[in-house]
Amino acid sequence: MPRLPEQNQAIKDKRRQKLMDSALKVFGYRDYDNVTIDNITKMAKCSHGLFYHYFPSLGDMLRAVYNEIILGSPVDLKLDAAEHLHGADGLHVVCKNIEAIHSLSGKDLSVLLAVLVLSQSKKVVDDCPDFRKRYNIRPLFSRLIREGQKEGRIIDGAPDDLVQALYFLIRGSLLRKRIYGDAERPIPGKTLYAMFAKAA
Repeated sequence: MPRLPEQNQAIKDKRRQKLMDSALKVFGYRDYDNVTIDNITKMAKCSHGLFYHYFPSLGDMLRAVYNEIILGSPVDLKLDAAEHLHGADGLHVVCKNIEAIHSLSGKDLSVLLAVLVLSQSKKVVDDCPDFRKRYNIRPLFSRLIREGQKEGRIIDGAPDDLVQALYFLIRGSLLRKRIYGDAERPIPGKTLYAMFAKAA
């Protein structure tokens, strides 16, 4: 007995969703500037032909993931409070919030990792400008560190290097959570902040 049109559509929708879920995972561990369609099809265990059936390009895939998964997720980096503060106080809030979002798991954790990694990419601006408008994380971290250094409350060093160190600490902590699950303890916000704060 042939399948009904609704059954065919359900199968197509499931395949498309599997491709997008696989892309989300790839975006969470590989720099977008170096992502290939092959990375996604290997993760999804499907052919390039199937990818191109649903998405004309990698940029189209990114926009679909952004609009249909990332924007639909309850993940909130909780950076609004830090944006309204300055220097060391803002950085302290960022560090506390990072500890709080460590409680995420499953798809929400994948969304958070993808947001962090995508926010570092230069190519994302071309392929999905709306992403950069919403998740412009690096300039915030950079501003807070520069201001904190002027206040004399954040350690000396090239601000870009300190931003990169903060980013890798956050990302590494979340990747360990993906690998080890709830058994993995986050870096406490106080400890994370202490790595950048000057001793009083």
